[in-house]
Amino acid sequence: MLLADIGGTHARFAWADGAGGHSEPLILKVADFSSLDAALAVALAERQAERALLALAGPVRGCRCTLTNSHWGEIDAERLGIERVTLLNDLEAQAWLLPHLTPADGIHLGGGMGDATAPMLLVSPGTGLGVALHVPGHGPVATEGGHATLAGADAREDAVLARLRARFGHASAERALCGAGFGHLAEAMGCDDEAVVEAMYLGLLAGFCGSLALATGARGGVCLSGSLLNARRAGLQDAAFHRRFVAKGRFAGWLGDMPLRLIVVAEPGLAGLARRAAMPG
Repeated sequence: MLLADIGGTHARFAWADGAGGHSEPLILKVADFSSLDAALAVALAERQAERALLALAGPVRGCRCTLTNSHWGEIDAERLGIERVTLLNDLEAQAWLLPHLTPADGIHLGGGMGDATAPMLLVSPGTGLGVALHVPGHGPVATEGGHATLAGADAREDAVLARLRARFGHASAERALCGAGFGHLAEAMGCDDEAVVEAMYLGLLAGFCGSLALATGARGGVCLSGSLLNARRAGLQDAAFHRRFVAKGRFAGWLGDMPLRLIVVAEPGLAGLARRAAMPG
């Protein structure tokens, strides 16, 4: 089965091995291709696919998905030339990995052991900002939580968000916390000091994750993923990040029991797809 993890910047292709793993990925730059069809032609140059699982960075509705941050636009599963195609939201696909994570697959950032019967939350900044849940007994739940309104914790953050709102019309979490968010924050702060901007970014990210954890009851744990955050492990491991995550007044202790960790799996999107591909049906 062909696996494809399609984001706004890269398209990753691999073959499922049927046991929860996948082949070495082929990684293509989205900007180098006019459409998914063109990228698929490269991925399938030496091998044909009868079945495919595609993870797409956008809201999936049946056999269609409009990519949020890509010129590839709408993807229609029925027009890809593959007999059986299943579309998943990219974070929904990645969330299939969560129950299978081992201690070696992540870096503990704080919190307790978690409740294995409760939902787990996944947040992944990249070209956009993905959010999904994994609910035991049900499976992944796709969301568009990255487009929720971002809240500040003090007057300084409120002022920055007000400038983002004036620029974009809506100060969503994605505007500040995606890859381009560093530039958006720097402009709104009137600051070119990378360390200062990163501190603002990490504070807003931690507060956003804490709010989502409260809203979703993610007592199974909160997982962060993506190369953007893996490049900033030191900031995430600083005690200040966890303090901001739990800084929710009377519910600080409730949040403090949740395990918070950074996923360090090389290709978590493809890994999640491979886990889904190994399931019956």
